[in-house]
Amino acid sequence: MSVASGHCEIVVTRHEGHTKLTLRGPETRATTIDYPADAEWLGIRFTLGSFMPQYPARMLIDRNDVNLPDVASRSFLLEGSAWEYPDFENAEAFVDHWGPPFESFERWWHTVFEQPGMDFRDELILVALADDEIAGVLLAAARASESPDAGYVAALGVRRAYRRRGLARALLLEAFRRFQALGRSEALLHVDEASETGATGVYRAAGMLEAPMYAAWQRPPDD
Repeated sequence: MSVASGHCEIVVTRHEGHTKLTLRGPETRATTIDYPADAEWLGIRFTLGSFMPQYPARMLIDRNDVNLPDVASRSFLLEGSAWEYPDFENAEAFVDHWGPPFESFERWWHTVFEQPGMDFRDELILVALADDEIAGVLLAAARASESPDAGYVAALGVRRAYRRRGLARALLLEAFRRFQALGRSEALLHVDEASETGATGVYRAAGMLEAPMYAAWQRPPDD
């Protein structure tokens, strides 16, 4: 039985080795749904009023569900990009992700750790623990590709349950202290100004200043 609800949601179904991701919209009445008894489901319910711009609530209302195309056994297609199916282990990261996904772990590793001029070190990988649980992580390099005099913050993340406690700022300040011990005179990072995660406010609170950066793509003229 599916109850009336004003929320949009994502439902991941796993059955007999196959996985599918379904987008569901609000429901104005209770309905029945037929599902095999041995299937497994994971639901991610959006906060009231939230929706995916590509699939507004009015398109999905009252069981006008949309199954997104399957790319591989572990991925589905959304707006031309392959996304890993969320599960109980990565659902939090899936919901919080901003921007296009990486095609694979190897691609993410290359993008973060294998850029020319960077100098990643174990002492610049910071992990914040709450009892035995990871609460936040910061990955940094001793040298930024743009400047040998700057340390570089490559990634910063705090889990939802531990946000708004100053943990992100504390990780940043500890990274800055370690940069200074290495003789670096400044710290750099990149952030999308359109990000809805509130990251820019965290960086300002840690004393960082904004410097616009632009990328220009050019195509040589045809002969």
